[in-house]
Amino acid sequence: MTQALWVFASNACGSYGFVDLTIAHVGRTDPVGQIVLVSQRKDIDICGGSGMLLRVIRSTRQLPNTL
Repeated sequence: MTQALWVFASNACGSYGFVDLTIAHVGRTDPVGQIVLVSQRKDIDICGGSGMLLRVIRSTRQLPNTL
């Protein structure tokens, strides 16, 4: 099976190649883990094959047991 691979700079942050796109919520505060992208234009077109770098950092905060 072919898998996608992107190259990211070690100091990459923000959005690249999207006009008027901002990251309104990065998911560090409530709602934790939810990322919100906002554009001044009506629609955001993120094509198939686009990549997003997700960096996961262990939290010391105790999360409620939802299982």
